[in-house]
Amino acid sequence: QMVSATSIIAWGAGEDGQLGIGTNEEKEWACVVEALEPYSVCSVVSGSRNSLAVCDDGTMFTWGWNQRGTLGHPPETKTENIPSQVKALANVKITQAAIGGWHCLAVDDQG
Repeated sequence: QMVSATSIIAWGAGEDGQLGIGTNEEKEWACVVEALEPYSVCSVVSGSRNSLAVCDDGTMFTWGWNQRGTLGHPPETKTENIPSQVKALANVKITQAAIGGWHCLAVDDQG
């Protein structure tokens, strides 16, 4: 696929869906995270088992390992291999985010 100016590219281990490319496979070459193509992503953060993206409009997407609520999504699935918005943060504008070993943190525009 053609890479646009704001494409998010992923490669490497993917057993928990942390690449965000729709499969839980390892990729030895760069792949576009197609689910994020419609968005203006300003930053990405990756952990060993999950990843997140913050968009210019303050929307935050997470994907990968979801045990213990790591992604901020309902614990209906143990892994998610496609980025999805953190609905609990839909009414705030996220400006920064980080991933720890068992958690994620975010800062909103109110500091």
